[in-house]
Amino acid sequence: MRRLLLIMLCLCLSLRSFADNGDDRHEVAFSYGGIAPAAFAYSNYFNLDFGHASIGHYLGETDFVHRMKNIGVFSLACYYHPLDWLAVGARTSVTSDYGKIMNANTYELSRYMSIFRAYDISIGVKFVYFRRPWVRLYSEVFAGGGALVDDSKRYMDAGKTVHGRFVFQSVPIGVSVGKRLGCFLQLELGTSIIGASGGISYRF
Repeated sequence: MRRLLLIMLCLCLSLRSFADNGDDRHEVAFSYGGIAPAAFAYSNYFNLDFGHASIGHYLGETDFVHRMKNIGVFSLACYYHPLDWLAVGARTSVTSDYGKIMNANTYELSRYMSIFRAYDISIGVKFVYFRRPWVRLYSEVFAGGGALVDDSKRYMDAGKTVHGRFVFQSVPIGVSVGKRLGCFLQLELGTSIIGASGGISYRF
């Protein structure tokens, strides 16, 4: 029993030491969320130009695009905290959209094809306006640029094309729980994500 208590005490002390952020000024955060605005734009564009009647001209007389599917948005951010309430950082995001190709006669899945891929990178600031040992409330603003790779052109013998775009992303409100190692949930509005995202962060 004493050994068990001793082990538990050592474990608790280790976790407390690990969770104590001290003067840690650097932070990395990985998140996943959606919805990707580009997915809506390309889904509408693709469905208008390549409907049930016309898609067979490019993919075969019986094939058509039945459904679009987005994988969501994966993001990685790095921050430096010069002050407890302020952080500056950089963020990169990636997403992709796929179309399900169906047979018009049998309605069987033929294959998935990539419609587009988007890669964004931006810089910005984070404002922490509520701080407690285990809970923080914050907002973020990021701006930068990105590349949108149009894969759908490959199926019209035109090759893929790449478009540049302006990136703006904001987090009106986010909540983080933890000290050195934590998890977070945030509301996002911008060109990369409209909706919610969540993930894990680590300060060092």
